[in-house]
Amino acid sequence: TVYTGYIEKSSSGTGVYNVLRFFQGAAGSATGMIGTGGSTTGNTAFQNTFVVGTQTAHSLVLASNDTGRVWINSSGNVGIGTSSPAEKLHVTAGSSLPVRLVSSGYSGIEFHNTNGTWAVYIGTENGSNGARYNSAGSAHTWYNNSAAAMTLNSTGLGIGTTSPSNLLHLKASTNPVMRLEGASDSAYVDYNGTRLQLSAGGGAMYFVTGNSEKVRIDSSGNVGIGTTSPQTALHLIGNMTVGNSTYSRPALTATNWGYSASY
Repeated sequence: TVYTGYIEKSSSGTGVYNVLRFFQGAAGSATGMIGTGGSTTGNTAFQNTFVVGTQTAHSLVLASNDTGRVWINSSGNVGIGTSSPAEKLHVTAGSSLPVRLVSSGYSGIEFHNTNGTWAVYIGTENGSNGARYNSAGSAHTWYNNSAAAMTLNSTGLGIGTTSPSNLLHLKASTNPVMRLEGASDSAYVDYNGTRLQLSAGGGAMYFVTGNSEKVRIDSSGNVGIGTTSPQTALHLIGNMTVGNSTYSRPALTATNWGYSASY
């Protein structure tokens, strides 16, 4: 093999380094090295390896275009885009996308326990554009400000509870429990332990079967059966059965002081 140049340590023992060392200042306040490790008296982990690093409590910096790009500090934290990495891997990208993962199969991140057991996967489906979240545990829990907010297990989805007992289990310490909001109005469902309350906000409440409205309660509290415009507290369009008899409309008209019937 032809080399442009090389540095060789004549000793073949493992008790020496074969490196170039770089000193900052006469006192060597920062020391860098590059070469092969072989020390039995210094850091024995460097034996039979190629080493680029520092020998003092200073960061190792990888630079391009005279600008630092990657920092490895004295604690072993790696910073990409930051010179002060706070964690083992700290990525700062400003307004750009910090990380891009590309794979022909699954493209994501797996999280393992300290014993190496797979625990959680977050990424894409195998070879597709779909998102995938998977856990080896029996439940998935999402937290808000360190408090459990939503849990999905084999029984169902719990919001406000970590132990859902139905396919959808909603629990709240304040009312209402569920709110449905449209472009101009909202409705909610509330249960306070003694009553179930359905509210249509400022509009009417419809009851639909077979994709057709059957009962309406308007904003005045009038109930219409067979009509979308109830004019009284109870407004019936159609036949009514009382006991074993069927009456054709208008079978019964009632007021708050009495009643009259026509047959």
